[in-house]
Amino acid sequence: MFFLKSNLARRLGITDTDCPLCNTAIENERHLFLDCPLSRAIWFGVNWSMRSDAIYAANSLEILNWVIDPPLFGQDASMKSHYSLVWALTLETIWNLRNKVLHGNEIPKLTTIICGLEQRVHEFKELVSPDYKADSLREPAVWRPHCWSNQKYVKLDVEVVQFV
Repeated sequence: MFFLKSNLARRLGITDTDCPLCNTAIENERHLFLDCPLSRAIWFGVNWSMRSDAIYAANSLEILNWVIDPPLFGQDASMKSHYSLVWALTLETIWNLRNKVLHGNEIPKLTTIICGLEQRVHEFKELVSPDYKADSLREPAVWRPHCWSNQKYVKLDVEVVQFV
């Protein structure tokens, strides 16, 4: 059990139950770790682009079970271990951020949080696996010709945004 404001309100009668990260909802396990706009930005902002609204967990026990036994069908043990690490470090990052905001009046900087989290994952992987290379996780953004590149055309996909 976490010392969240909703738990403290039930046990100690505190009246301020707002999430310290967004101040828009009651701070409970689901909201703080998965539904808070800042938490959602952290989950999606890191290089694994996880959508926390797709996670089916309502309380701390379900969140813990989700981390310990990731619901990855058909994945090998090393991938499950990797995702357990990533998800545990993400939850820890959100919890530490919550405490810094609540007790230290820190102003969250999303890019700093995301870069720090990715760095921690890479550092941990390098500690436990000497042959791990952080650069191997990301494919460089380089154009490569497809098998049909001998044709006299190139396909371009473009997204356009028009402000009205």
